[in-house]
Amino acid sequence: MARKRIAPVDYSNVSAPSRENVSELKLGGTSGALTPLSPGASGELLVLEIPEPMPSVNRLHGRHWGRKVKMNKRWAWLTRIALCEARRAAEPGDPILTAGLWPLKRAVVRVIRHGPRLLDPDNASGGLKWMIDSLVREGILTNDSPKHLTLPPVEQHIDRKNGRTVVIVEAIP
Repeated sequence: MARKRIAPVDYSNVSAPSRENVSELKLGGTSGALTPLSPGASGELLVLEIPEPMPSVNRLHGRHWGRKVKMNKRWAWLTRIALCEARRAAEPGDPILTAGLWPLKRAVVRVIRHGPRLLDPDNASGGLKWMIDSLVREGILTNDSPKHLTLPPVEQHIDRKNGRTVVIVEAIP
């Protein structure tokens, strides 16, 4: 059986969404304002845009462990690149540049998936594993246990031409 290669991702058009664009993500709030998106959130936001739709759990379910490791590494790099882009685009005083804020003790992580089709809710939430693990590894989140992390259902949109995953991390006091 021939091995399928994972296609490389073109990062040339990747840019982190600005604070002004957060309201365009259909999450509420007004342009330029840091209004909390979740009850109890402090309004400190980190917005990451990953240039690839989050995978379905069915894509790797029952596959060889090596494919799962490859996917985990791929999402670790995609998250790391999105984090670097967000830091590069940040202005002085933005929460992403604030030392001592990270890792967040408690957080709400909202995910918006733009992909070629809608996934079942269980496939969509299961596909978060690699991304959440990489947020912990990169020092954004303390832990991925329920004590430290709240995950609302994944918001999904159909976008066949511009597949991506938008991750919004909010601090909870």
